[in-house]
Amino acid sequence: MQTCCQCGILLPMEGSGSGAPAPSLRDRKRERTRRALVDAAAALFERKGYDETTVAEIAAAADIGTRTFFSYFASKEDLARVV
Repeated sequence: MQTCCQCGILLPMEGSGSGAPAPSLRDRKRERTRRALVDAAAALFERKGYDETTVAEIAAAADIGTRTFFSYFASKEDLARVV
């Protein structure tokens, strides 16, 4: 499995004959949540500014709990690096 160099999202493998297994449901859900966090952060940073946006607001916009945010990113700064 390859990841995007900008956002870290898992990318599908090229060619169906690669022999690599398809991503599991868990992997696909994790990627959807990660993408939701990145998208929510981008929208909030644009609207409110980075300093005025909280992790709780980003998590709520992505429809996850604040504690779950930290399963995906160590900090708001880490998330900002991929936005």
